[in-house]
Amino acid sequence: MYDIPKLFPYGFIRKIHGHKGEVIIELEDGNLFDLDPDFLFVEIEGIRVPFAVESLRGSLERLICKFEQVSTEEESDRLRGARLFIPEESLTETEDADGGENMDIIGLKVIHPKSGLLGEIVDIDDSTENELLLVKMDSDGREVLLPFVSEWVQFVDEKKGELFYDYPEGLTEM
Repeated sequence: MYDIPKLFPYGFIRKIHGHKGEVIIELEDGNLFDLDPDFLFVEIEGIRVPFAVESLRGSLERLICKFEQVSTEEESDRLRGARLFIPEESLTETEDADGGENMDIIGLKVIHPKSGLLGEIVDIDDSTENELLLVKMDSDGREVLLPFVSEWVQFVDEKKGELFYDYPEGLTEM
């Protein structure tokens, strides 16, 4: 069974570049520039279709992308103006020197999509089967434990030091 990944806005295809199927992408957020996604989802007639990224180069103002499935000017021109989306795992994972997944989330501010800033992650309790985030709340300085559930991670902005975390409201009142 294939799991459909959760997708986040990445940008859109502004125009074509050259004659070999390359396109110029305008990013949704400049913080996405440092990512190196294997796939981008191109919205074609309301359907998000995965395209393998062959190469991604350039600058924040002129990000040039070559998809494996697109090799001509005509094919790339049909994608002009299409919205682009990136899989969640491309936003939340980095690789360490051993090639394994690793992310240091201690020190990140936890942001809930509805209630806003909760506080800062000060520790991770991994002594149980389920990891728990120890969050020092900004409002009153008390600490709360939140279960770390990867599906609740919406977005990580390492440059701003923020973790957008959609935990169930009321969980911090326990």
